[in-house]
Order: sequence, then structure tokens, then C-alpha cells
Amino acid sequence: RVAWQKPNLIIEKLGHDLKGKVVADIGAGPTGFFSMLLARKGAQVLAIDIDPEALIYIEKEKASLDSTQQHLIRTRLARVDDPRLNKEEIDAVLIVNTMAYLGNKPTYLTNLKNNLKTGGKIVIVDFKMNRLPAQIAPPKNERIYEDVVEEFLYQAGFKNIILDDQSLNYQYIITAEK
Repeated sequence: RVAWQKPNLIIEKLGHDLKGKVVADIGAGPTGFFSMLLARKGAQVLAIDIDPEALIYIEKEKASLDSTQQHLIRTRLARVDDPRLNKEEIDAVLIVNTMAYLGNKPTYLTNLKNNLKTGGKIVIVDFKMNRLPAQIAPPKNERIYEDVVEEFLYQAGFKNIILDDQSLNYQYIITAEK
């Protein structure tokens, strides 16, 4: 996964210095892969998922972090249609391989925007719709076209929306700001 997904490149899109920043990792489970990486970069991570089992796993897994980083990850149980965030609680949002599973996407993204601090950033990573290796990508009915995601971001009121469909072989990256 590290080779084809380039997680450090994705994390850089959130900002170069994440120390002290609050980042919501939407769809953090089942392994907390990005939550752990974000904590290692010094971010305060809200690992958000709809699956309580995934959050239990993340709580256990954070014990593998350096003792100075373990407190940086907090888990939060969400609903399909509500990330359960508070107004201006977060500096950035990361959504990896999760867009297809969210409830009313325009409303969900509007909710995220309202919970971002002014100047906050959202980074969405998901699989391209072309033919991809089955061992890497989910079936097409569990993916979402990048132009549809862009449109949802516009509807939610995000600005500076940028699509990067070149950096990763199997996925696109969309960044936007509040």
C-alpha cells in the first residue's frame, strides 16, 4: 500500500507542518493507517468511523506509537450522514477511500466545511473509475467519479478545489479549502 498510495504525499497535501493541528480522519478504520501516520507527524487526530470495532482496533493500535504520540489520537463514532464534529473543531479533513460510503454527500461535506476552522483544508483520496487491479481497488459500485466529488465540494461551498489525477496510479486526490 505504501508503494502505490504514497501516503506521505497525501499527508503533505494537508499542510507541511501538522504539529498541533487537529485533523479529522474520516473513515479511519479498519486499521487506522492514516491516523497513525498523522500522529507520527505531530497532528492531533480525530479518528472517525461508523464501525465501533474499527475504533476499538485503533484504540489498541495506538499503543504501538511512541509514548509521546499515543495521546494524539482520539476516536469518535460517527453516523453515515454525520461525522459528529463541532463547529470549527478541526484544522483539516482527510477522507481516504470513504466517499462512496457517506450518506447525503453534499450535506455531509457542508457539515465538514462548517466544522473546519477558517482557512481549513480538505483532502479526498479515492479510486479512479478505470480498470484497476481487483486486489487493490474495490468494485466500481464502491467508487465515485472525481468530477462528482468536485461538484459536491462546490455545492458545499468549498473553494480552491484542485484535482490531482496524476500523482497516484490508482487514485485521484482532490484538495479544497474553506
